Amino acid sequence: MPFFLTSEKPDELVNLLPENLRHLPLDDISNDTETDQIYIRAQISFKGPYQKSRKYFKASLVEGNFCINAFFYDKIAEFCLTAAIGDTIAISKMRIEKNTRPSQGDHACQLIVNNDACVWACVEKPPLHNAPVPTIPRKVVKYTYTKLADLKPKTKANVWGVVRFFKSPTRSRGSDYNLFLTLVDPSIVAVQSKLRCSFFARTAEGLPEVQRSGDIVRIHRLEIQQHNDHLVGGNSPGISFLAFDGSLDGVMTPRTSSSSYTMTPDDEAMLHELRAWIDSWQGDLDSTPEIDSTTPDDPSQNAALPLDSLPVQSTRPKHIFTSISKIRNFAYCNLVVAKAVIAQDCCVLLRVWDGTKATQLFHEENQPDRLELLNSDEDLVCKAGDKMVDIWAFDNHFASASQIELRSFISVINLHASQPKSVSPPRIELTLHGGTSYGKKIEKLDNTHPEVEKLVERINEWELSFSLTCVVHDGHLDTDNPAAATLPCHAHQPISSLQQVQNHQTPYKFRVRVKVLELSPEPTKPHSICQIYCHECHFLSPYPESLQCQINDKPWLEMRDDNGDFRCPTQNCNSQIQTVFMMKLLLHDGDSSLRVGLWGNEAVKFLHDFSPSDVLLNEDLFASVSRSLLEICPKPTQTFDANRPWIECCVMSFSRNTDKKYLIFDTQLNT
Repeated sequence: MPFFLTSEKPDELVNLLPENLRHLPLDDISNDTETDQIYIRAQISFKGPYQKSRKYFKASLVEGNFCINAFFYDKIAEFCLTAAIGDTIAISKMRIEKNTRPSQGDHACQLIVNNDACVWACVEKPPLHNAPVPTIPRKVVKYTYTKLADLKPKTKANVWGVVRFFKSPTRSRGSDYNLFLTLVDPSIVAVQSKLRCSFFARTAEGLPEVQRSGDIVRIHRLEIQQHNDHLVGGNSPGISFLAFDGSLDGVMTPRTSSSSYTMTPDDEAMLHELRAWIDSWQGDLDSTPEIDSTTPDDPSQNAALPLDSLPVQSTRPKHIFTSISKIRNFAYCNLVVAKAVIAQDCCVLLRVWDGTKATQLFHEENQPDRLELLNSDEDLVCKAGDKMVDIWAFDNHFASASQIELRSFISVINLHASQPKSVSPPRIELTLHGGTSYGKKIEKLDNTHPEVEKLVERINEWELSFSLTCVVHDGHLDTDNPAAATLPCHAHQPISSLQQVQNHQTPYKFRVRVKVLELSPEPTKPHSICQIYCHECHFLSPYPESLQCQINDKPWLEMRDDNGDFRCPTQNCNSQIQTVFMMKLLLHDGDSSLRVGLWGNEAVKFLHDFSPSDVLLNEDLFASVSRSLLEICPKPTQTFDANRPWIECCVMSFSRNTDKKYLIFDTQLNT
């Protein structure tokens, strides 16, 4: 059990070793290595506490870019307590075993150093014999970092980099997890280059904890190889990772699964330097060259300002919204105002507000049947007005989007903006497609998140009066004459005038008290108030009077399938068509008029839950429906008729292209 202490310089330690011993680098150690005639020399980078009950401690030994775990037992462990982190030791005649708990690319082997081994330790000041072990100041391992532009193939290096692109950890074809990312730094971004890295680990936690593009990572012992015409980074024994938030005011604490790591003042300075570089990169947005639309998922070449300052000409099809910098994929921070499940397990519509008003037009949901599904926070809708935008989340984002509650703050990462060619005037459509590239996801933010605090400040600047739709229109309220239609769910809401409805921003909901001056089409026959409608392609046509009628040059009779259901006549669409009520009403409140629509499920509710098929098949039922409609509108007129009954109804406003539209909802006839 030889144990030797020396205060010589670490480079001179080899002079104390027997001449017959041969130096073996850490990366050449394997399970079948014979250790009688070799020695290793390494620096202590980690030293665990001494376990008195079992008389051992664990240490990590580093040589160059390689690291290996060593376990010291019995008397040799007591002697080796003298050595501290940063000291250099040499070991011979140790036992080599397979690493039982590898993580983050640790060495495949581990060392067992017991009383059969020989240890030479180079410390600053050896203790006297039998004297108490002195407290030696722990040294910090000095790491040298290489710029990404200076990396060479077939080498190992320590690097800092900014994540330009990444794919979340996925299980490989084997049992490991894989993470792919690309890194940039100031040395290579000028030449529009990047370092591709692919890492493997037995668990996802053993990989760099990257959350979004723009994060900063520090990697020790990164192995560099040449692949075709570019360099590739990968695992090597002892590789370790630290990940940091890349924002200028981000925390200094790294994200890592390792229980021990070094973080020196030089590291903190490097982190500040890279954050400042990322932040300064944002200020160069206006000079960013437009990219080809065939590369939609590369935010490093495709940047955008917040919605309130984004020029129309800078918004292009397949544009990626970024924030904080060009390199950082936009964690688009929003307040959720409304939500609707458009297609189960497939699509969720989120109506959000980021505290600004966009300078260009954005596409918004305008299908009445989908707007009926929209669950809104009325207070927020009133405050946001026309500053809201719609985001469609698809596929694997359905679960997270559907669980988001109203008034939640969310971050939408890698939001895609496109400009459909069929829409005129041009409008931007915001979509979160399926997949996880660039950390694509929706995440809920805590109220204390820095981005949320900024969002709240912007929202507070838009102090709007809530009295606009809360003024009771008292010019024609007649309590002696009850309304011919009532609101089962919204009778407590104040009444608005039709002028207020037309002047208010869309979308919004109102309660009004009006008279019906005109109803079209007139309910003369059952099919007159019905239409056939396809939810898939939105085909709409009057209900045919007989089976011999032609629809889109197809006989109505031939559109029936084997089950008796009618199919859509539109080319390339074979969806089942439905029969729906569809009417238009001209309303008047004594001061102004408004034309509104009544259709779909809201029309069924309006007509005492009688379905179109019931009305078409039952003449007595149609006669009852016709009498009810004629009571509120006996005959068409263009002037206010004081003898007609009042009706109270809910009216929903929305926009379609540049026009405002209005629908009756949540209303039922009393008669």
